[in-house]
Amino acid sequence: MKRLQLDRIWWLVSPGNPLKDNGNLHALDERVNAARKIAHHPRIDVSSLETVIGTRYTYDTISYLRRRCSGVHFVWLMGADNLAQFHPLGKLAADRRSDADRRH
Repeated sequence: MKRLQLDRIWWLVSPGNPLKDNGNLHALDERVNAARKIAHHPRIDVSSLETVIGTRYTYDTISYLRRRCSGVHFVWLMGADNLAQFHPLGKLAADRRSDADRRH
């Protein structure tokens, strides 16, 4: 947070990525509770906002937030597992992360 000069982090736990198989996904409330344990910090808010507002795609969530919070400057943070879907270099970064995970 300090390095990126962020005031807060909104950790949005997805109801399920529509581009992935969600068959083995734990219940949303379990994943929200697990994220809260990991993010035990007063300026990190864990939420299932996408379920509340009825969005499943990042584009729709960002559009909603920009309309509802027009004076707020958002910085998008996401897991490296989704990086490969955004840009060819993302595939390289995701592959390198997987290689590093296997070594540990």
